[in-house]
Amino acid sequence: MVRLTYDKKKSDPIYYAQLGIRVGKKVTSKTVERIGKHSELLKVTDDPLTYAQNRFRELDEAYKQNRNMELQLNVDFSEKVLSVNG
Repeated sequence: MVRLTYDKKKSDPIYYAQLGIRVGKKVTSKTVERIGKHSELLKVTDDPLTYAQNRFRELDEAYKQNRNMELQLNVDFSEKVLSVNG
């Protein structure tokens, strides 16, 4: 699942979209996209937080759609498989 992260205590926070990934029993996060610094986003929009939230929603929807992709695998069991060792 993708989530929006930023440091609320900073005067000029940087907004990130991060993906939570489970590795064994631990959960780690990977940055999917750096949405931008608050001061940079002020040049684009009057409300950087709303802009970041909207961009986050777009990324989350794209992630959900890609996660539900189908995989079709055709196997011909009559074909002989050769081993690498001979």
